[in-house]
This record gives sequence, C-alpha cells and structure tokens, in this order.
Amino acid sequence: AVDEGERKAYLRSAFNHDEIEKMQLHYPELLTVPLLLKMIREMSGPLEGAFTRTDLYGAYFNQVMQTANPHGDQDWINRCFDRMADISLRWLAQGRSQRFEVAETGFTKEGLAADGEDPVFQGENFFPFLSGILQQTHHRWEFCHPSFQEYFAARKLACSRDWREI
Repeated sequence: AVDEGERKAYLRSAFNHDEIEKMQLHYPELLTVPLLLKMIREMSGPLEGAFTRTDLYGAYFNQVMQTANPHGDQDWINRCFDRMADISLRWLAQGRSQRFEVAETGFTKEGLAADGEDPVFQGENFFPFLSGILQQTHHRWEFCHPSFQEYFAARKLACSRDWREI
C-alpha cells in the first residue's frame, strides 16, 4: 500500500488533480494500489465518474486504444476488448489464471487464430498498439498485469446470460 505523502508526490504531475481529490474523499482505497496510481497518472482524460476499479480499467484501456489509433472508433475499441475478453475467459475456464502461474507465466501463442479479421492478434503476435496491455516473447504472451486478464474475463461474464454456470 502507498501512504498519502507518497501518493501526492507520485501524482503531482497528474492531469486530474480535482478528480483525484474527490476520489480520495469517497474511495480512498483506490489510491493505495500502485497499479491504479500508475494508470491514473498516465491518463490524460477526465476521471469523472471513474470511482471503481472497473471504471478506472475501462477508462485507462480506452485511452490506451485511442492514443494508439486516433482514427479508430468506439466500435473498433469494443471489438478489441471483446476479443481480449473471449481469450481471457477461455483461459480462466481452462484453469489458466495468469495470477497463479508460477514457473512459466503467460500463455502459449498456439490457438490464437480467430475466424475472420482479428483486431488483436496478427498471426501469433499481437498488434503493437496493445503493448500497454499485453506483452510477449517469441513463444508466449501475457497481460502486463494479472488483473488485466481478470478485468477482461469479468467483462465477458457480465455480458453472458449463463454466467452462473461458468
């Protein structure tokens, strides 16, 4: 956890000072997590309405995608998110959680082929604009943080009618 002095020093250059102070009043636990602080500091857009981890992740990922492809519309971003959500939930359903990988983290690149045009992967490599979300070696890929896999899997579950059976 990060104490208030460290948080203020770290976020000094952040764009959203007023919104960060509101978040501190209502949701102080969000401002003690180093990953969330990094995401907040890197965001240049408004944080208004982003008061949960889910909101912060969504706003951060949207910004990463919009920065990488300024001409991409929200539909394109949603297709990318949906693809990452499909992959995330599939791996979790098979018992493959990046958070609990010990010896060899991440996932093999086998089986990434999608039907039709894939907005995330080109062959066995992901598109470079996803480098803030995904990372890879020659044979494996993984999310930059285990909670990213969990976020995308939860996004898929939230839209699934049979989420209770999964």
